[in-house]
Amino acid sequence: MCPLPQYPCTVCSKSFKYLSSMQKHLQAHNKNKVECTFCHKLLSSQETLKRHMSVHQKKRKRKYKCQACGSKYYQHSDLKYHIKNIHEKSEKVKCIECDKMYKTEKLMKAHFNEVHMKIKKFKCSYLAEAFGSSIILFRHKKKVIQI
Repeated sequence: MCPLPQYPCTVCSKSFKYLSSMQKHLQAHNKNKVECTFCHKLLSSQETLKRHMSVHQKKRKRKYKCQACGSKYYQHSDLKYHIKNIHEKSEKVKCIECDKMYKTEKLMKAHFNEVHMKIKKFKCSYLAEAFGSSIILFRHKKKVIQI
């Protein structure tokens, strides 16, 4: 009897017997993606990149306010994400490798890519450090340079 695959893809959940096979498979998900030159986020098209670039404008206003706690966001999608993950009850997501629990699938994937896959493509522009996701890089910058 053949052992069950141990390494599921964090994007599509296809499983692989070897970690190296899953890492190679993950690269296929990134094909045809467009990368932001500022934060290295991968986006699905030039159109989504164009919308995303507004995130990096210096004089933007946080015009979307959470009615529950007053937090403000640049984009409506960020406010919706905040409400869903902070104010609404949601089940925790468990890391497939180490059983650590996260509030969201996105946070679990960021942890998985950085800690278990050793993928660190998000580089700090101030210090010689790199991270597995833009979320973790942003948290680092908040701590280090107090954004």
